[in-house]
Amino acid sequence: MTLRFDHSPSKLKYLSSFAPKNDNSNLCLQCGLCCNGVIFADVAVRSISKIRILKKLGFQLTTRSRLSQPCAAFDGCRCTIYSQRPGQCKKFDCLLLEKVRSGQATQERAIQIIRKARRLVKTIEQLLEKLGNRAVDLPLRSRFKEVSQEMEASEHVDLEAHFGELTLKMHDLNLLLSEDFYPE
Repeated sequence: MTLRFDHSPSKLKYLSSFAPKNDNSNLCLQCGLCCNGVIFADVAVRSISKIRILKKLGFQLTTRSRLSQPCAAFDGCRCTIYSQRPGQCKKFDCLLLEKVRSGQATQERAIQIIRKARRLVKTIEQLLEKLGNRAVDLPLRSRFKEVSQEMEASEHVDLEAHFGELTLKMHDLNLLLSEDFYPE
């Protein structure tokens, strides 16, 4: 696994505190699916000054100036570079957050949905591990794709039940994400 973020005190002095508390921040602080590689595989960084700041902080960007997910600044459900995060991160509000803000869903219902999604992710991660994929530094879909390709290319009859369960759980997660997390 490659270290993508330098957490040393000299780098952290450029950072501000974690996300400010506002009326809906509890949702984000319990979720993190937009930062942990579940919703996005990477985040575009368009500002040259932001690219410089992120590189100074120790981030490694792809050749296309993108931050790979899971984000190296993601710690639990908090962003360690909140005040310096990329513009796409600042602009992104998931559909669930938008539903709560507009009154279409209660905060309690949103938290239930987040917990359901996180349980699915945990189950998927456990199944990926059983199937030999331990690449936790890759987005969840990339890990699933790798396992799918390995299963197609080999004769792992003993692992077919786990792969079938993994496929169904990924389907369930994708449905949940499309219904409640991807913006319209």
